[in-house]
Amino acid sequence: MAAPDHLPVSLAQVADLGRLTTAWDEVLAGDRDDGMLGPGVARFARDAEQNLAKMASQLSVGGYRPGHLAPVSLPRADGQVRLLHVPVVRDRIVERSILAVLGPVIDPWLGPFSYAYRPGLGVADAVQAVARLRDEGLGWVARSDFHDCFTEIPVSRLRRMLRVLVEDPVLLALIEDLLDRPAAAPHGAAPVRGLRSWALASEVELVFLSRRGTYLGQAWTAVAGRRISRLRAQLAVAGDPARAPPFARAVVDAKVRKQMVLLQRLARRDNTEIVSSAVGQISELLAMLPQCGTRDELMGIEGAAAREYFAALGQIMPDGLRFVGRSRQPPGDLINAALSYGYAIILGEAVSALCATGLDPAIGLLHAEQDNRPSLALDLMEEFRPLVVDQLVVAAARRGELRPEHGHREEAVHGVLLTKAGREVIVGQYEQRMLQHTKGALPGLSGSMRRHLYRQAERLAAYVHDPLATWTGLSWR
Repeated sequence: MAAPDHLPVSLAQVADLGRLTTAWDEVLAGDRDDGMLGPGVARFARDAEQNLAKMASQLSVGGYRPGHLAPVSLPRADGQVRLLHVPVVRDRIVERSILAVLGPVIDPWLGPFSYAYRPGLGVADAVQAVARLRDEGLGWVARSDFHDCFTEIPVSRLRRMLRVLVEDPVLLALIEDLLDRPAAAPHGAAPVRGLRSWALASEVELVFLSRRGTYLGQAWTAVAGRRISRLRAQLAVAGDPARAPPFARAVVDAKVRKQMVLLQRLARRDNTEIVSSAVGQISELLAMLPQCGTRDELMGIEGAAAREYFAALGQIMPDGLRFVGRSRQPPGDLINAALSYGYAIILGEAVSALCATGLDPAIGLLHAEQDNRPSLALDLMEEFRPLVVDQLVVAAARRGELRPEHGHREEAVHGVLLTKAGREVIVGQYEQRMLQHTKGALPGLSGSMRRHLYRQAERLAAYVHDPLATWTGLSWR
C-alpha cells in the first residue's frame, strides 16, 4: 500500500457540538450498562447541555485543556495489582469524539489480521479467520500474549505515524496534550498522596460507607459552589407545590401497591378471607390518592393503608409469631422487632444512595424534616419496606428460620428486641434479598435489588434537578 496523503480531518470536526453530544451519549450509556452512574458522570449529566457547549467553544479555539488522570489500583487474581489511569468525564467525551473523527480514515490502513479495538470486528471474527486458515491446511498455531500491553506500546512511534497522517497542527497538539496527562493533582495544586487527599484536591466529594453499605459520613471539598447549587435545588423542589406533592403521591402509591402485592402473594386457602378483605380496604384507600393535595393528607392515606396491611399480615403469620398491628419504639413482639431491625438496615443504605447522588438525605419531599431524621431517605425506602424487609421477615418466619427464641423481652425499654442469633438471621436474609437479580422493575435495568435502590436514588436526583423529569416506583406484580 502506498504511503498515505494527509487525512482530511481537523479539530473543527472534533469540536462539533453534535459529535460531542453523541460522544457524551456513549459515555453515559456505558456507565448505565455498568448498573450505576459514576459520581463524575452524574455531575456532568446535571448540566450536560451547558457543559457540552462550553467544551465545544474551548475546543474550537484551541483552548481546551485536558484534566489529570486518576490512578486506580485493581487487585488481580494472581495477587498482583493492576494500576489504571482513568480520565475525567470531559476528557472521555473528547477522546470519543476524536476516535469518531480519526477512526474511519485510519482504519483502512490497519493490518488485515488486526481485530482488536476496531469497529465491526471482534473475537468472533478473529476465530473465524483462524478457522479459515486451518481449513486451508495450516495446522500450527502459536499462542502468545502481551505482557502489560498498554504500557509496552511504542507511543513515540505512533505519534510519528499520526503526524504523517494528520495535517491539522491544533488537533495534533490536543492529542499530544491528552497523551501527556500526568496522574497527579490538578494544575496549581500541591502534589498529594492517598485517595482522600487526591479526591479533595480534585474537587471530588467522598462518601464513607461501612462494609454493609451503611452511611458513615462525608468529606466535602473546599469548593462549595456545586454543593450549594444542589442544596438550593433540593430546597426549592421541597417547597414547590407543583413538584413535591406529585413525588410524594408517587411514593405512597408505590409503597401501598407493593403491600397489596405482598398480601396477595401470601394468600393461602386458609387465609383467603383475611387477605381479600384487607386488599379490598387498601384498594379503596388507594383510589383516594389522586385527590390528596397536601403532605398530611398523603400521610393519612399511607397510615390508614398500613393499619389494614399490618393487621392482615399479623393474622397470617405462623402460630406463635402472630401479632396485632405495627408497634415500634419499642417493638411489642418478635416480628415487629425483626421489621424494625430490617428497616434500620435499609434506611442506612438509602442514606448512602442519596449521598452518592449529591442529595441531602435530611430534606424530604413526603416526610417532614424532624430532628436528625433522614427524611428524604425515608421517602426513598418506602417502597422497599414491603418489597425487601417485609417479604424476607415473613419468609424467614414461614421457613422456621426466625423463631420465638430469637426475641427477648427487654424490661428497660418495655419491648422485645432481637437476640444476636435473630439479628444474624435478618442480616443474612437481607443480604440475599438485596443481591437477588431482578429485571423488568425499571425499564432498561437488569441487576440486583441493591442496584435498583441506587438507581431509584439517581432518578430522584434527576427529579430534583430536571423540572421535566418524573419519578415512579418499581414495578412489582
